[in-house]
Amino acid sequence: MQKRLAHFFLEQISTFIRGFKDPSEATGDEESILKEFRRVRDEIKAWIEETFGDTNGSLKSSVNLLK
Repeated sequence: MQKRLAHFFLEQISTFIRGFKDPSEATGDEESILKEFRRVRDEIKAWIEETFGDTNGSLKSSVNLLK
């Protein structure tokens, strides 16, 4: 059986940097801290969906990472 190897080269590698508030710095009671962790989690998820597409694995056609 012949093995097939797929070779590909990326012409460009894109780096995305986005800062988020550190939820570990949250203060207050347990419920307030948990609320802050969830808020940051949701903010990260929204940014990923906005930048790359939905979280079901499909990418936005307008984002071409291999220009």
